[in-house]
Amino acid sequence: MNKLAFALEIPVESIISYSDNQLDPEWANLMIQAQNIGISKEEVKSFLAYESWKIFLKKDG
Repeated sequence: MNKLAFALEIPVESIISYSDNQLDPEWANLMIQAQNIGISKEEVKSFLAYESWKIFLKKDG
């Protein structure tokens, strides 16, 4: 759990105390895999922004 908390930059306590707002384990694993192959948080944020922009263009257009 310490590795997961470190990778997600969150306290271990937030993993231990479960609530509906917790990140799905599959998403957490995807983020860990991305980190392990060298994808930065900035690259993930850029990708998400780009995908959001594409969806926005489809809706407007």
